[in-house]
Amino acid sequence: MGGGIDATTATVSNSTLSGNSAGSEGGGIFATYGTVSNSTIVLNRSDTGGGFRRFGSGTFTVNNTIVAGNTNSAGTSPNDIDGTLTGGANNLIGTGGAGELSAANNNILDVPDITTVLNTTLANNGGPTQTHALFPDSQAIDAGNNSLIPSATDQRGFPRIADGNSDSTATVDIGSFEAQ
Repeated sequence: MGGGIDATTATVSNSTLSGNSAGSEGGGIFATYGTVSNSTIVLNRSDTGGGFRRFGSGTFTVNNTIVAGNTNSAGTSPNDIDGTLTGGANNLIGTGGAGELSAANNNILDVPDITTVLNTTLANNGGPTQTHALFPDSQAIDAGNNSLIPSATDQRGFPRIADGNSDSTATVDIGSFEAQ
């Protein structure tokens, strides 16, 4: 359980969880309680909750986060979120379960192909850790909520709120990478 993170309570911000696997539950995250903000949870595998598995009846909220492109252990079926989330806004979720999130609260749901959103190769895009860079026309650019950011910088240490789509309005991106 919990290929990337296995915890009763998980607090994750400005982080990338990618390429993890768990035999049974929670390829990226397995937790009962938690908050995930401005993170990218992609390309993980598990029989239940390839992206993450919220277990039990705890409070779990996800904001400004990408959870997509995760699969079952065999890699044959979309499997993003298992378990009901208790809150969340401005997320981009793939086709493998949305944890009861709805399009209300500016969630982008049922994104069929993560390769239209970000580069699926982890790379040095600046900063101390590897990230998945957003494509210039990504749905995630300027689609977040500025009031929900966990810090003033992204995972790489770049300014968190930028005008990534050149529309003269600086709005946070969804995920751990902020287009500049």
